[in-house]
Amino acid sequence: AGLTGTAPDLPEAAQLGELLEAWRAAPDKNARAKIWHQMLELHSEQVFSIGTVNAVPQPIVIHSHLRNVPEEGVYAWAPGAYFGMYRPDTFWLAP
Repeated sequence: AGLTGTAPDLPEAAQLGELLEAWRAAPDKNARAKIWHQMLELHSEQVFSIGTVNAVPQPIVIHSHLRNVPEEGVYAWAPGAYFGMYRPDTFWLAP
């Protein structure tokens, strides 16, 4: 899989591919955990998505005490920066 097409032009995306191959070849659970944490670190610094998917329903999971959160969401950068269009600064916790 992934042997045809264009190689990623972002160094971080290419590194994720390399880490995936290393994870698959890891000899044990500890080695896989170490690689997994490296992958999570990359994801925490940069969110990767393919720009062809836009304005589709976004699942929303809400704690029973959280209020003023929409029941349905739309996954889209414009308008609203993904979930930001729903103004998370206006959400609040009920007692």
